[in-house]
Amino acid sequence: MLSKHRIVLTRLKSKIISCYRYSSSSTVASTDVIFSNGIKLNLSTGRYARFADGSCVATIGETSVLSTVVSKAKASANSFLPLVVDYRQKAAAAGRIPTNFMRRELGPTEREILTSRLIDRSLRPLFPQNYNYDTQIVCNMLAVDTTNPPETIAINAASAALALSDVPWNGPVGAVRLGQVDNELIVNPTRKDLETSTLNLVVAATKSNLVVMLEGSASDILQQDLLKAIKLGTKEAQHIVRSIEKLQKDHGKMKREYETQLPLEESILESIKSLSTMKIREILR
Repeated sequence: MLSKHRIVLTRLKSKIISCYRYSSSSTVASTDVIFSNGIKLNLSTGRYARFADGSCVATIGETSVLSTVVSKAKASANSFLPLVVDYRQKAAAAGRIPTNFMRRELGPTEREILTSRLIDRSLRPLFPQNYNYDTQIVCNMLAVDTTNPPETIAINAASAALALSDVPWNGPVGAVRLGQVDNELIVNPTRKDLETSTLNLVVAATKSNLVVMLEGSASDILQQDLLKAIKLGTKEAQHIVRSIEKLQKDHGKMKREYETQLPLEESILESIKSLSTMKIREILR
């Protein structure tokens, strides 16, 4: 009996070892982006969310955001891109338990909704015009500190996850926040800097210094200072774009091929245009 048990344990042990070797064989890649003021952005992939089409963890200081991308293989019936962006800040990221009566995460807050829209506007314009496949981008905050705001970190994580995935996309983009304290521009200002800053601007740009999205607020700032901030943010975003492109070249998936809808005939378009124009004119009259 003892010998049989020993045989079973030996076989079981060998299976466990082989499974462990198989799970640890995935490639884990990481790259660092150094900004002009010395702040470091770390982008890593291959450690989490391996079943997603693409994933990336972006970290500045002690603030980390995990972004995952999943897209269906079958086209939807919609004539537009059904893209869903969901950004969530879990209480566990700050080492806390939710303070509500249920002790559980509730619906998205206003800040989470606005951050989701910020990410959406930075990524949506670069999708192919005829790509009508259901796509979901989820950004989960893994950790947060009291120094670095997570919004631009989430944009960069989503950009890297899309670039590494097989989803067709004309990116990547890089996002940088800019502040102005004592008439001096600050790249990626801290929360403390933003309290006294006269400018709070987020710039998302792609390669060749092309600006994709701008969002910000200011207090009595000169136009030349605003243009200088946009130019500086676009320049700093190029460091992120080049790092993501290098990560994509070494560890990214090959972009998938997808079916495109055939364009309508010119006669059909002219008929629709004439019919709709007549009805609109009747309504306006």
